[in-house]
Amino acid sequence: PHHAEFSQFDRKLVASNAESMKGCLPVRVGAFHICQPPTFFTIVFPIIKLLLGKRLRERIKVHTGSEEHVLERLARFGISTESVPSDLGGAVVLDQKVWLENRRESGL
Repeated sequence: PHHAEFSQFDRKLVASNAESMKGCLPVRVGAFHICQPPTFFTIVFPIIKLLLGKRLRERIKVHTGSEEHVLERLARFGISTESVPSDLGGAVVLDQKVWLENRRESGL
């Protein structure tokens, strides 16, 4: 998340995802936590919010600041350090190559 650039932003994809989340997503979303968003997010997010319904808008939580501050804020929502990726100061080590290999080995 720290290396995201505005050139990677796809407006049509965001609009499509927002529409999908409005009522077609077959799960109840308690909250979306966006941690350490890139700088351009402060410009783009208000526009994205316009595409979302009121309930979903209220459920999006943006956390910025130091790793400690973000982890503190997440803890207030019951999200422990053990559930947060190591990129954000948590304990979960994400390795996409290993994940893909495991999926291939299991036939998925």
